[in-house]
Amino acid sequence: MANVTINQLLAATSIDPIQDLLPLYQNSTVSTVSINRNTYLGITGNPVGTTDAQTLTNKTLTSPTVNTPTINSPTLSGTVSGTYTLGGTPTFPSTVVLTTASQTLTNKTLTAPTINNPTVTGATLNSSTINTSTINSPSIVSPTITSGATVTGGLTVDTLTLGTNQASVGWQPLGQTLTYSANNGNKEFVVTSTANLTSTLQAGSKVQITRSVTPPTQTMSFVSSSSQYAQNTSPTGITFTSGYTCEAWVYLNSYTGNIQTIISRDQGSAAGFSFEVNSNGQLYTFYRNATATKTANTYQSVPLNQWVHVAVAVSVPIFPTIAFYINGIQAPANPTGTATTMVQGGTLQIGARTIVSNTYFNGYISEARLWSVAQTQANIQANMTISLTGSETNLVGLWQGNGNFNDKTSNANNLTAANSAIATQASNPYNSTEYGVVTSVTYVSSISTVKIYTGNSNTIPNQTLGTVNYSVARVPFGFNSDRGNWTTTILYQINPSITTPVSGTVYWQNFGSGQINVPAGSWRIGFQTALTCNATSSGSARHVTGLSTNYLAAPLIDLAVFWGAPSASSQGTVTLYRDKFISLTTITPYYFTDVPNDANTASVYFDASLNRGNVLFAECTLI
Repeated sequence: MANVTINQLLAATSIDPIQDLLPLYQNSTVSTVSINRNTYLGITGNPVGTTDAQTLTNKTLTSPTVNTPTINSPTLSGTVSGTYTLGGTPTFPSTVVLTTASQTLTNKTLTAPTINNPTVTGATLNSSTINTSTINSPSIVSPTITSGATVTGGLTVDTLTLGTNQASVGWQPLGQTLTYSANNGNKEFVVTSTANLTSTLQAGSKVQITRSVTPPTQTMSFVSSSSQYAQNTSPTGITFTSGYTCEAWVYLNSYTGNIQTIISRDQGSAAGFSFEVNSNGQLYTFYRNATATKTANTYQSVPLNQWVHVAVAVSVPIFPTIAFYINGIQAPANPTGTATTMVQGGTLQIGARTIVSNTYFNGYISEARLWSVAQTQANIQANMTISLTGSETNLVGLWQGNGNFNDKTSNANNLTAANSAIATQASNPYNSTEYGVVTSVTYVSSISTVKIYTGNSNTIPNQTLGTVNYSVARVPFGFNSDRGNWTTTILYQINPSITTPVSGTVYWQNFGSGQINVPAGSWRIGFQTALTCNATSSGSARHVTGLSTNYLAAPLIDLAVFWGAPSASSQGTVTLYRDKFISLTTITPYYFTDVPNDANTASVYFDASLNRGNVLFAECTLI
């Protein structure tokens, strides 16, 4: 039998020795047969054995099984699945997401990821929502968040750079419509909703409300030292004689020590009327005829350096009545004079009454109105937070001062500025976005009632309300957190006295008629005053002075100070102060009263040297 040698066939599992080699042997005439495997099998390249190590170039493997491969410096494309060990520096297509390598992800959606100990440097998040995700111990360095990113579940970030949507920082949409319901005065407003808001809002929540009607942005400005004012020397349609109302928003820059006129028409001793701030900062009005004059002034003064709504409603007939209002709350007044009729005449002026010297206003005036009837308190409260159109019934003058001194009523009593007075001051009592703090929320008969205190720099308009946001943060973006902005102050610069007071009698009206109306919510209320007491020769004089919720009742024990003149015929001058924290469910008046404890007081009065320190105050503690 001849020998058969198969050259280079180290792993010839593709050749069957019986079927392939035996015929070659049987037909051979030589003793040794040499067979080249490639020639025999018709293979043009080197074949691959099961244990061969070989470099494959441009090969197509159909459904191969590759166990624990090492692939060096590959470039991957298409679809690759399974677990591989990649050596060298692999190149991946942009669609591949790696689990352990550093990679920039573009336009990826991560569903409920867990991200452990990330460091994010110089990140920019655009229109992003991070929701139901776990990010453990992140370090986020100087990120920029723009176009409204939403992060739920809490986020702590140092050195955060805000983008162009700053006004929304710290706020979230209420998702419900609020409807204006009432103005209770002293900047307390009531809004309602058909949704149950008791699980969303609570006392202390902040609200951000946009006006649906764009408010004015400018106002009239007068400088008293420059004798500035505006006037119309021949007004028409100002003919009322049985009653009138003057109102305006005013911003007093200072007490000048002189009269500061808001609006007037004065012909001297024969005719006219005026609405002013007197030398003590109190509201003052008069009307007259040829033989008599009727005047009145408030006991309290108008506060400085804030927008305040002031009004006076006068009914002239036989039993004249005069009612003053400060921020919608009636202020006790002291009427004098005998005139029961009024006569019209003179120049119409805002910012001065030039028939008398030194009557120039020092500050800003906005939305000055003149009505031919005595407006009710309800009407004043309903209209004080919106711009009127000029067509309202009985409105005979409307000077908004938004860029000009024009009268918007049909009377068209446009004013001419004097001594460079302007109507372009960049200030206004109305804001395009108003802010407030919730003082109470109730849900009764399918209606949520929300009381909101807006502080000294905001109001809620009696109109359709725009977008409403809320916040539980202490100082969300745009919210004025200054304590002074959330404190109502009643200032008295007068020196009332009680002569020969009766022991046990409660004195209020002849003790300055001090009163402060405190809105609903949590407050710190109190008073500060300086009083002098003269004792009789019979012995010491003792008093109880403080705040009471009834002007006929003695002061509340925790809002009272016991004081007096220590000995017979002596004079005792003291500075009194007391405050306490309270919680109210409705706006409540507190009255400044005094009760002599014995019969030894000759007189008691506010100390003239310290009269600028007589103050009642209420600070909202929900801020």
